Amino acid sequence: MLLTATTPLTLGGPAIPNAQIMELAECFPTPFYLYDLDLLGQRVDLLRAALPEGSDLYYSLKANPHPAVVGRFAALGTGLEVVSEGELRTALTCGIPSERIICIGPGKTRSFIALAVASGIGAIVAESQRDLRIAREEAAVRDRAEVPVWLRLDPGRGRARVCTSGETQFGLPLPEAVVQASTLVQDRRLRLTGLHAYLGTGVSTLEDLVTNTELALKAMGRVLEEADITTVKVLDVGGGFGIPYFQGETTPDWSRLRTCLAEPLAKARQRLAAGGRLAFESGRFLSGPAGLFVTRVLDCKPVGDTWFVILDGGTNVFPGYGGPFGKRAGPFYCLDVEGPEITATLCGPLCTTADRLATGVSLPRPREGDLIVFYQAGAYGRSAAPGLFLSHGFAREICLSQGQPLEGKDAHG
Repeated sequence: MLLTATTPLTLGGPAIPNAQIMELAECFPTPFYLYDLDLLGQRVDLLRAALPEGSDLYYSLKANPHPAVVGRFAALGTGLEVVSEGELRTALTCGIPSERIICIGPGKTRSFIALAVASGIGAIVAESQRDLRIAREEAAVRDRAEVPVWLRLDPGRGRARVCTSGETQFGLPLPEAVVQASTLVQDRRLRLTGLHAYLGTGVSTLEDLVTNTELALKAMGRVLEEADITTVKVLDVGGGFGIPYFQGETTPDWSRLRTCLAEPLAKARQRLAAGGRLAFESGRFLSGPAGLFVTRVLDCKPVGDTWFVILDGGTNVFPGYGGPFGKRAGPFYCLDVEGPEITATLCGPLCTTADRLATGVSLPRPREGDLIVFYQAGAYGRSAAPGLFLSHGFAREICLSQGQPLEGKDAHG
């Protein structure tokens, strides 16, 4: 199970020298996250090369909202997808043009929608009649006309580790979407410029992603046809691009995506306005491999045939690969640890048996003070962590650019 220091390259992760990680661990208290900002550009280039020509790419801020990370994506020319007023303020503070931001989510507050309208963002993605009503009211308060909105559809259940379609809280059933689309054509305050669908996250095969995209495009075509609309400019089919988290998992060959989607996309474009575009969203794929989670061994003790390695960072600061959906199995490695190999469970410092980062793994027996590093930690790490549990606090975040730690405001969270 033990992964060597060369493993990050095969996973697409940061190639940060062990010596530098150990040096940073002397300067900053563990546990901490370490982000390679330069790798973000490589991930964007990789995904853009796989997407159909004429596609827009949005970074999902919820994966990692660190200002330095968001700022790097802004510089790389991606759009941003935000799901709260806090995320929208972060995006605006980082200098991304407001027209490159879309707001989604099933529980938008009025203040969130109001800020979106006032900021002139690219689109408010409406998940319900309530979203449309509040957007219309806030546009009237500001005497705004033609505020761009997209309708989020529920095309039916897709294929993903976590599904977000098929009788969930997300999106509009297709019959209702047709009604709302027809109504928006006559709306003075709101302007329908796009349709949106996101079927799930953690998609692990090319075939599943193609199936999801085809399902989304079919649903969008039905809505446009039944509502007799030809003025929509964007079809956002979500994404859900997964990355390998567990032993034996591999990265799909996303480069074939463009070819696989050529036929369904050509059909979908027939209903789009001139210059219409396809849009994709990604958080985990873009930021996940750019992060490491560094934690220190507090204790190592045998219990029966298993050793328990107690770390200073557990699920309170690193919810890890499965979140609440199961125990983790790696990938991780130990820094300069020498000793007899043991079978171990890696635990955090919490007063619950659920606090496990890996179970039944093989590694050299560590000593107190040794470092253990987890890869693929740049997404849904600190942003998804219940850091207040037992008052241990949140883990620090350190950003590297051209191999050097950033200095100044927001460099170290």
